Amino acid sequence: MAGGDAKIKIKIGEIEIEYEGDASFLKNDLLGIFKELSNTNEHLLVTPKPTREKAHDSHGAKSAGKHSTVTIATLLKAKTGPDLVTVAAAYLHFSQGKSEFTRAEILAAMKTATGYWQKNYTGNLSTSLEGLTKADKLRVVKEGVYSLPADETKRLEAVLAKG
Repeated sequence: MAGGDAKIKIKIGEIEIEYEGDASFLKNDLLGIFKELSNTNEHLLVTPKPTREKAHDSHGAKSAGKHSTVTIATLLKAKTGPDLVTVAAAYLHFSQGKSEFTRAEILAAMKTATGYWQKNYTGNLSTSLEGLTKADKLRVVKEGVYSLPADETKRLEAVLAKG
């Protein structure tokens, strides 16, 4: 590299920036771009932290495991749209290790529950999400992003650990 060239690679969470070129860009512009990206995509910077339940597992408790949506739906005896939303949230939390999940992720996970998924659940998703948040079975982190409350996480973990 010439004296005025620079090369850098930064990875924080799911954001990765790689640059090779004029060193003045790094000094003057790269930090601003990174700040803008991180403000726009806050959820990408957050790496899921182990939950208390997962830490507890290492002390001898049975694990909820990495079950498929079909297995979770069977264990939870899912029969309704809201039941399948709960299945999807449990799958994303326990099997995928996510502490927060978007509406789109919930819907995608619901669709993988072969034998339980029905097309009309798509149209009723808003109603299902609203009902589950009012019942404190889901929490709204921010618009379109949800998480499982601690009590619901414990309940689901107990059911899944038996399976």
